[in-house]
Amino acid sequence: ISKDTTPVKFCYNYLKYAGLLNKEGRPWSILLTAYNLIMLNALGLGAIKIILWGDGNLQELIQAMSATIIYVHINAKAIKILYCETEIRKLFESLEQLRQELLEDIDNQHHIIDAESFLFKLNTGYVLLMMSFPAVSFGINTFTDYITQSERPHLIFQVWIPWSTKEFWPYLGAMFYTTVLSISSGILYTSYTIFLFTITFELSGFIKVLQVKLETNGIIDRNTYRHHLAIMQLIQTCNEIYSGQLYFETLVSSLQPCGFGYTLIKAARRQDPGVFDLLYKFFLAVSAPFIICSCGQEISNQMEMLHNSSYMGPWYQISPKLRKELLIMKILNTKPITLSYRRFVTFNNACFATVAQGIYSYLAMINNLEDSE
Repeated sequence: ISKDTTPVKFCYNYLKYAGLLNKEGRPWSILLTAYNLIMLNALGLGAIKIILWGDGNLQELIQAMSATIIYVHINAKAIKILYCETEIRKLFESLEQLRQELLEDIDNQHHIIDAESFLFKLNTGYVLLMMSFPAVSFGINTFTDYITQSERPHLIFQVWIPWSTKEFWPYLGAMFYTTVLSISSGILYTSYTIFLFTITFELSGFIKVLQVKLETNGIIDRNTYRHHLAIMQLIQTCNEIYSGQLYFETLVSSLQPCGFGYTLIKAARRQDPGVFDLLYKFFLAVSAPFIICSCGQEISNQMEMLHNSSYMGPWYQISPKLRKELLIMKILNTKPITLSYRRFVTFNNACFATVAQGIYSYLAMINNLEDSE
């Protein structure tokens, strides 16, 4: 990563190379969009084919349902980002402008620099994790099939394969086919997560600067009040663009890991080597709602601390006009805006606890259903 690359530019470039920001006269970007969406829809249609016209194998059916849910919410996010390209570009421009203004505060700019340093490590680590998934899964599944001599191949995603996989080369073709499908879905999903990470930790650094200003000096100029309003507007814009997809993901997140979790339990009972691949998939599926709720919790925590900071400064020493603006800030932060869906569902640790409870309940229900049969 270049030293001149800011987190916002890094996020923008990743979205661009994923084919999700392409209205700048670049034909290759449109080709990327078409290719990734074709691969994503091939995955979804292949999983739906298993559900509707499969051979009745319960484990394959449940894994295909998980793949279908993954396809639906990734596809929905892709369409939303393509539809809101203009709004997302404006959001990035506003983030960059606010960042440059706050970095002019030499005494407090280290809060933003520290947050961005962590953000770069988080983004690069997550990209490596997600992009290594297809290769790791391919290796584990191929090794598992070789050891167990299984008649049914252990595919990365349970999708319909239109040819017989009993011979070696057709089998290898099926493994490569599902691996290619998973690469496109991984690229698209990673781009959404990087977008969420960037918004969260950039805003977290901005809010920390305002906290220090309020605690040490109170509102010493109109910029503090203006920056606070700008941060609230950025969160509101993010909610308008993205919260619907995040809410949908938290709704289906109780079902999404069930296919991998159920198959993981069965594989562990029969000591199948494929348990490691299923554990990897289950971890990634559970991490999806955890990331959303953790990012929402981070913004909520910083806004709450900002509210506390507004009471800690020497407010009695400032002018009546600035005192009025400080009072407005206190009122606004009484019920601060956070990452939420129409303020109806707030993405925080409590939300993730509900999702985790749902995952456990569905897994227990599926397990008991098979045991009773």
